[in-house]
Amino acid sequence: MLQLRNMVVIGIDLAGKRENPSGLAIWKNKRAKTSLVYVDQEILENITRNKPTLTAIDAHLTLPKGGVTEKGGEINDRERHRIFPPKLPAKEELSIRATKLNTLIAERGYKATEVRTM
Repeated sequence: MLQLRNMVVIGIDLAGKRENPSGLAIWKNKRAKTSLVYVDQEILENITRNKPTLTAIDAHLTLPKGGVTEKGGEINDRERHRIFPPKLPAKEELSIRATKLNTLIAERGYKATEVRTM
């Protein structure tokens, strides 16, 4: 089991457009704190201040090389989950923002990982 005792974990539910709120959750000292942030600078300030062991971004950190669907979409369609292709303009905008944010996080010496929920 993952030991979170001394870890700081940040989760980001990133919005594609900066004028829309992104959700930010910080797990630190056995407590969770949530907030809404709008610009990447707010996210980066929280990361720098809290020094997370793990940062999870709920967005594609890369775009697929070809086509508008991703591998595994067929399984999700069969299970009747509503899937939006990553090349859909809104999803593409989100992925571009997430990719840039991931680069800025890495420049500060932290690592982010892609997580996706259905």
